[in-house]
Amino acid sequence: MRRLLPALAAVVLVLGACSESTPEPPPRPNAAQFSDVRPAPADRLNDGGTLRIGADGWPTDFNPWSAEGASSSAAAQILAPTLGSPVRPTADGDWEVDRDYAESLDVVGTDPLTVEVTLHADAVWQDGTPVSGDDLAAFVELAQQSDSPVSAHPAYQLVESVEVVDAPSTYRVVFSRSTSDWPAAVFAPVPASLSQDRERWNEGFTDEAIPSVGPFVVDTIDEEAGAVELVRNPQWWGDPPRLERIVWRAAESEVLGEAYAADDLDALTLDADSVDPASADLVDLRYGVSPEWTQLTLGGGSGPLADTAVRQAVVAAIDRSALVSAAAREEADGVTEVMDSVVLLPRQRGYLAEDWSPDRDTAEQLLEDAGWVPDDTGVRAKDGAALELRFPVPEGDAIARQRADEVADQLAEVGIEVKVEEVEAESFAEEVIVALDFDLVGFSWTASPFPSEAVAARFAPVDSNQNFTGVVSDGLAEAVERLQTAIDGEEWMQAVDAVDAAAQAQASMLPLAPVPVTMAVEPRVRNYGPSTFAPIDWTIVGFEGGE
Repeated sequence: MRRLLPALAAVVLVLGACSESTPEPPPRPNAAQFSDVRPAPADRLNDGGTLRIGADGWPTDFNPWSAEGASSSAAAQILAPTLGSPVRPTADGDWEVDRDYAESLDVVGTDPLTVEVTLHADAVWQDGTPVSGDDLAAFVELAQQSDSPVSAHPAYQLVESVEVVDAPSTYRVVFSRSTSDWPAAVFAPVPASLSQDRERWNEGFTDEAIPSVGPFVVDTIDEEAGAVELVRNPQWWGDPPRLERIVWRAAESEVLGEAYAADDLDALTLDADSVDPASADLVDLRYGVSPEWTQLTLGGGSGPLADTAVRQAVVAAIDRSALVSAAAREEADGVTEVMDSVVLLPRQRGYLAEDWSPDRDTAEQLLEDAGWVPDDTGVRAKDGAALELRFPVPEGDAIARQRADEVADQLAEVGIEVKVEEVEAESFAEEVIVALDFDLVGFSWTASPFPSEAVAARFAPVDSNQNFTGVVSDGLAEAVERLQTAIDGEEWMQAVDAVDAAAQAQASMLPLAPVPVTMAVEPRVRNYGPSTFAPIDWTIVGFEGGE
């Protein structure tokens, strides 16, 4: 994992020195939160200035929707001020119409599902070309090709047609079936000219960025210096941004830490050994969670875990709070909490899951009833075979190893032996997860305001390329189908409950917690920080007071 801010003492001194002239930051929160951006009215912020941010890495492709660009978060992070959509997720995982991009989005038919979009009349791409329904039609065509180079929300695969009603700004999107994720697939992230140029799509963005449709444009990309500079978009039709420039800097984490300590960066994301909690009051730390959430997958395709009762016993025996608190300490003393849903993060819109609390007595009774009894060593056995489970972890991943060892200790208390094995990190995904070569395994999934299609693929059918559990019950298959097709809000929330109940009964995935995020940000920077669902409004990010 990355290690930031080796010179934390210097950071503390730098920010501590200016603490007398800056407001005290809020204290560390007691529970996970979706946003910590230090909000302030735009008219209170300076007009101009350059915001310097440490990037999570250097993109191999400055197209977040290509396979290469989507392979890490760096492209989407750096290009965020150039992106936009009529659908704007809110802090709690709901959504609203972004009036900078659209006048309206309306469901005008349900059989088939049909959505009418009327874009903002002044919305244009970076070269001044109007944003239109033709852009979406071209993007869908590229995304649905059998050898598509697109990495995008799965709801785009359900678009049957795009019909321009009133060129260029009004069009109708017709879906092949109902999907609760429809808001994720009614706008093209790139102009038609790009979607129609396969060669440029594949090769054109190693040293230039995709066209902007946001308040900033990429001005320079300097790979040698590890810097990307964004400036105000002269074609932007909305409120002018407060900042004049944004500079992203990618470097080794130690270098970024030193740059922040030397006041050469205004913001960066921290991790493991970056934060001394005793000094937190001297540093403006902003806490949130990423959309990633950790979980344990139980392989039910073969071996002892093919028995639902054994899987249920494993789930009942695990104390998730112990696993989660240890991980939060490792992630830059972040703030997180146990989650009980396989669909939603805690306090996300619709989060009403049942509590999956540890219960050792229940675990032992389930194992007894399934015929697994303790031998002389305390390890349970059946028909002469010990109850032993394999838990592979990526080699060199200290957090994964720590979590697996803790699981092994907990399961040993009910007579289940767990063998933790390290596997080469580079081949871990293919040789362990995709190959279903495990009994227990831990990795992260991504949460979303539009999670239904992705969640469904994780559980059904049994041969889905995202279902690594090796099993699916009829009840869970029916529940995820309801989740996919429920476009009414109340019906969808009931479907979330049904999926969580069925997933708990199937006991093939144990949710743990959202991954915490901690950022160090120059105290005068407002409207910027960790934000889980709601995108940063780059028009109102800026500096408060001072020069």
